[in-house]
Amino acid sequence: MQINQEKIRKAITDPVYFAQEFLEIQPHPGQAQWLLNSDQRENALHTGNRWGKSFIQAVKFLHRCLFKIRKPDYRGLRYQAANVSITLDQAQIVYYHILGLIGKSKLLSALVKDALLTPFPHVRFGNGSVFWARSTQNSAEYLLG
Repeated sequence: MQINQEKIRKAITDPVYFAQEFLEIQPHPGQAQWLLNSDQRENALHTGNRWGKSFIQAVKFLHRCLFKIRKPDYRGLRYQAANVSITLDQAQIVYYHILGLIGKSKLLSALVKDALLTPFPHVRFGNGSVFWARSTQNSAEYLLG
């Protein structure tokens, strides 16, 4: 895969293009709409079974972690993203989708520093960003730690 600066610039601002060009996947129209419009601090997605919620969240987390997508006020600070669910098993679904997408791409594999299961599942990227899979069990005591 040949990556040029123009493709990177476009991928930064267009997560659907990122999915198509860098991950070689074609999100369905609902997933594309979610990628383009779920840009608030909290976003709700209510769909049926087999829609691809966990998968498209993995795409979104990869896009955000690789390009450190955030408001200008927070640029320069440490970048962390977390998929949080009631149970760790549920939170890990997105984590394993991320690992699957990384494993299919030599480019993405080169951008990952490491992926660990302990002490909590996380992926560290070469740019310093970290993706976490965390649970809210035990009054969310491990979420803030």
